[in-house]
Amino acid sequence: MGLAVGLGAVWLLDDDHVLRIDPVSGRTLRSIRLTPARRAGTAPGCGRADGMRPNPQANRLVIGAGSVSVASTCGPRPSRFGFLSRIDPRTNRVTRAARLRHAYSVLAAGPAGVWAATGTAGLLGADQQRPALHRIGLRDGQPVTVTRLPEGDVSGLGVSGGAVWLTQSGERRAGHPSARCGA
Repeated sequence: MGLAVGLGAVWLLDDDHVLRIDPVSGRTLRSIRLTPARRAGTAPGCGRADGMRPNPQANRLVIGAGSVSVASTCGPRPSRFGFLSRIDPRTNRVTRAARLRHAYSVLAAGPAGVWAATGTAGLLGADQQRPALHRIGLRDGQPVTVTRLPEGDVSGLGVSGGAVWLTQSGERRAGHPSARCGA
C-alpha cells in the first residue's frame, strides 16, 4: 500500500483503487479506480500480463504540482513496468495513465513534476539497471531528465527548496551523506 497526505485528504493506495480519506473523521470520501471498469475483469493482477500480484514495493503514491501521482502496475492495459497515473483532486478522476519505461523504487513529487530512482536491489532482480534519478514526463511516462548516480541503493527521495534530495547506500564520502540534484 502507498500512503500520502495533502490536498486536504489522506490518500491510500489499495490494489487497483486510491482511497481519498477525510483526515478528521477517517471516513472514505472517494474510491478512485486506477484500472478502467471495462478492463478490470480482464486485467489479471491489476494490469500485469502474467497474472501475478503486483510487487507492493513498486507501488508508490505522491502529491505534488496540484495532483496525486500513483506509480503502480494498475492501468488501462498490461505493462512490464506499470503506469504513472495522475489524479485530479478537484474531480477525483484519473486524468492520465502514462506507461512507465523503467522500474522505480522510490518516488517523490514537487512543483517541477515527479522524480523517481532506478537501480535498487531486490526490485529489479537480474536485469538491474545502474542507479539513476529520473524526472518523469507526466504526458508520456518517459524520463525527461536522467542523472546517473554512484552504485548503491536509493532509499529515500524528497523535493524541497528547489532541489531533489536523496539518500543512497554504498560508499560515503566526507560531507556527502546524500545527493542534491536541481529541481
